[in-house]
Amino acid sequence: MENTIIAPESKAKARKLRVDVKSIKEQAGLLYDAPVNNIPDDAIVFFAGRMVIEMMKDKRSADLQRQAFERDYPEIPDATKSIMETLYGFFENNFDQMKATVTAIVSKHPLMEKFRDIQGFTEYRLGAIMSYMKNPERFATPNQLATWAGVSSVNNVGITLGKLKAIQDMYQEEGKEFKGYCTELQALLIGEQGLIDGMLMGRGPALRMYRECRERLEKRAMNEGSAFLYTQRMKDGQEVAPVRAIKITDEAVKKDEKTGKLKPRKPSATYKVGEWYMRDRALQSLKMWSMSNAKRRLARTVLYHIWAEWMRIKGLEEKIRMPYAIEYLGHTSFIELDEFRGKLPKEDKE
Repeated sequence: MENTIIAPESKAKARKLRVDVKSIKEQAGLLYDAPVNNIPDDAIVFFAGRMVIEMMKDKRSADLQRQAFERDYPEIPDATKSIMETLYGFFENNFDQMKATVTAIVSKHPLMEKFRDIQGFTEYRLGAIMSYMKNPERFATPNQLATWAGVSSVNNVGITLGKLKAIQDMYQEEGKEFKGYCTELQALLIGEQGLIDGMLMGRGPALRMYRECRERLEKRAMNEGSAFLYTQRMKDGQEVAPVRAIKITDEAVKKDEKTGKLKPRKPSATYKVGEWYMRDRALQSLKMWSMSNAKRRLARTVLYHIWAEWMRIKGLEEKIRMPYAIEYLGHTSFIELDEFRGKLPKEDKE
């Protein structure tokens, strides 16, 4: 749940990164007015949602502390390990009890009724998302919500801390102002063990949608041809099976991509033989790129339905608008909420 930042090279840079994150969160928090017109059921869900957020932070911190301890003390006696497991068990039991309590609270909210049959869509995650949104009326359009949640893109540039300056410049060129986004909500949606990961692990229709989206993205990108480099090794004019990774050395950094040698972002980068990397994105893996973008697209769709259904519950159906791609770009494909329900046939889960 914490903001994720690449380890800085200096203390000065570290201070600057902390300031940037603080500034982003302050701007994002002030972006909208205080919530109004909440139904009585909302208040307890907001509180339960905040408890979930803090609980997940503590759980993640405890897991990291445990991993660090095991790494620093690899040869501790079995008796000591047993005590460690007991102590961690107390924490984990409290975590499970808290999650169960929050699940019972959120399950009574009318919004959860709309999503109950969706595989991997859990009550405690919905409570956390609602506690960030506070009120669907804060967002005039679904695109405004998606941008604030950090799952949208600006001119095909995904919203991340690393791309923040580029996005701000794009907004300025259009005479607009990018006021920031909620980094924690972004992590809750598309981060590790977030809502989308949960839905994919639930192996319902969302998994098929994700796979189909990745396939479309990769095919479209591959049609551009020049943007990619295939890392298939050659020997005596014959292709060599992709059995190992290629590690780029300092000497290879000076080589041009046209020679067949990879030009990595840093000398220590490792590339897998037999996979595609994107020339126009500093040799980012095509696989990782499609995974990230498919998760973002799925998150935008799910977030839209949360917003729209919450608006309906509040009697504001006349204010519901279609997603940006349909309303402004003329797209016709739209995933209805009911399409997320049910289970995949066994053969589709593999």
